[in-house]
Amino acid sequence: MVTLKEIAQHCGVSVTTVSNIVNNSPKKVRDETRKKVMEAIEELGYHPNYFAQGLRRQRTKTIGVITEDLAQFTTPEIVEGIMKYCEEKKYRVLLQNLRLYSRWQDKWYNDETLIHSVLDPAMKELVSIKADGLIYIAGHEREIHLFEEKTDMPLVLAYCCSDESMTSVEIDDEEGGYQMVSYILAQGYRKLGVISGRADNIHAKRRLLGCQRALFEAGIPYNPSWVLDANWEPEKAYTMTAKLVNAGVDAIFCMSDWMAGGVYNCIHDMGLEVGKDIAVTGFDNKKVANWYIPKMTSSRLPLLEVGTESARLLFEKIEKQDSDDNGADSDTVKHIKIPCEIKIRESVPKRNE
Repeated sequence: MVTLKEIAQHCGVSVTTVSNIVNNSPKKVRDETRKKVMEAIEELGYHPNYFAQGLRRQRTKTIGVITEDLAQFTTPEIVEGIMKYCEEKKYRVLLQNLRLYSRWQDKWYNDETLIHSVLDPAMKELVSIKADGLIYIAGHEREIHLFEEKTDMPLVLAYCCSDESMTSVEIDDEEGGYQMVSYILAQGYRKLGVISGRADNIHAKRRLLGCQRALFEAGIPYNPSWVLDANWEPEKAYTMTAKLVNAGVDAIFCMSDWMAGGVYNCIHDMGLEVGKDIAVTGFDNKKVANWYIPKMTSSRLPLLEVGTESARLLFEKIEKQDSDDNGADSDTVKHIKIPCEIKIRESVPKRNE
């Protein structure tokens, strides 16, 4: 393994100079010297020994990321945001995938014993390598209670929240629902049907709250019989759509692009057209939204931003722990909600008054 000393000898500079360049020290180094050292690093294949560095300054420059299930469509983009931020900070990421959905489908939601059976070994490994911090990524938005035992490791919750004293980063589902329904109403629609996910799901609850707020502000009565749960399944959304159309709605707010496939198919099979006879919106802004006919208005989930903000807050905690004799206990707990973004397409045309 190439050492800093060998790099220094190769360039004819001091080991301190090389160390300052490698570690992005604020100490000034001439541009030509920096260029020469960076070229030598590339040529000789130098890789920093993060664990040796950590032993010297009590930091391993490694953070842990634990995902409930990497196969969930929301998780990879959050991880990408974390990884990119950590690369810029020259930190390594140790990724642990609990595979909760793969192991137990949806049977683990309220079974903390099951979750701890795979979470605890993952936590022990991160502690054993002295990871500088941890980001826990939930598979779906919910309130979790998995970290009751105090840990010295700085921790940030991503895509979930807690009523305990832990920093968290979520998407703003309520504001997302409010913005989407406000847009539908601004286009001239007044008889709004809603295809929800599950009545006990936080995403669905919060989006519905936003929907109700938009209706209230527009002076339009909320009709609970026009809000139907489809369990996030397009087949059930198909059936629910027929009920809403027959009830006389002129627009449908569908809480996921996946379910919207069932909505589109049902409207077509009823001899009607989306965007002409009835307006439809989705939520999530998956790529498929661009391939529906007509292209579907949807709401982009800020997943990359959730990852980036989670990493930023974790490094804020790590840096505070370094500078504060009282450690993480004195850190300020933050609960961040990141707004969604409406992507306007053709499925909600302006209605003639």
